[in-house]
Amino acid sequence: MVRSAWRAAVRREHPDAGGDPDRFAVVTAAYELLQEAQAQDRAQDWVGRCPRPFRVRSRLRW
Repeated sequence: MVRSAWRAAVRREHPDAGGDPDRFAVVTAAYELLQEAQAQDRAQDWVGRCPRPFRVRSRLRW
């Protein structure tokens, strides 16, 4: 859904299509920010599903 809205906005605001270069930059930056946030959410979901790391007990005795 985000991607399709972004693509429509890019088509509308692209400088080669008669759009404003400043608005095109804003639309592109917003999409990159959303993509980064979605990637972070996916990474957090993945980390949350992983089992706890294996803990090695130290064999050193003081």
